[in-house]
Amino acid sequence: MVLFASDLICRVRATMTRCLLMKALLGFIGCLGSLFAFSQSVELPFNKVTMAELDMKSYQKDTSASAVVLNEIGSAHISDEGELIFEYYLKIKILKRRGFDRGNFTIPLHQQENKKERLLLLIASTYNLAGGGMKEMKMDPKNIFTQNANLYTDLVKFTLPDIQEGSVMEVKYSLSSPFYFNFRPWPFRSDIPKVHSEYYALIPANYTYNISLRGLTD
Repeated sequence: MVLFASDLICRVRATMTRCLLMKALLGFIGCLGSLFAFSQSVELPFNKVTMAELDMKSYQKDTSASAVVLNEIGSAHISDEGELIFEYYLKIKILKRRGFDRGNFTIPLHQQENKKERLLLLIASTYNLAGGGMKEMKMDPKNIFTQNANLYTDLVKFTLPDIQEGSVMEVKYSLSSPFYFNFRPWPFRSDIPKVHSEYYALIPANYTYNISLRGLTD
């Protein structure tokens, strides 16, 4: 965990590479106070799949893995309007047929009384080898569905197209939340390997957020 200090915003950066943490969970709980740091925007990538990633046949550190997260980045900041903006990027490699269900995604959107979270952006693509080159299949926005789970939660669901053994998938989305004290938790470890997972939080100077790290190993 690295914390940088200056005079406007707090930037918290946490990085895990090659799944060194067993069950790390980064959470933010809002409370009053002041913290001084600097602001630096985080630009999330897209269309960053390589031929080497498509040629990959297995994950050397866990050859039994059905899929592996190649890159995962999250970013959260408070907007000028006082909304919590969360941005997410995922690149995942499908290694075996039993990993096909990794192409199914659900994004929870919370609501309470007259406040609700909104999806601002959602794009996703599947990449495969074809004719000696790379073929991209973009997700059709018509295949994005919203399901009401209960009084407080809607679920945005989608499945990426043309998933095969060897596919690489990219997903990128952003959402706006009026619940600015509720930063989303960040699980650095899952039931499939993660090569790289990184989370940034840009925190206003008039708030202090307690950083909770759980399940860390030395």
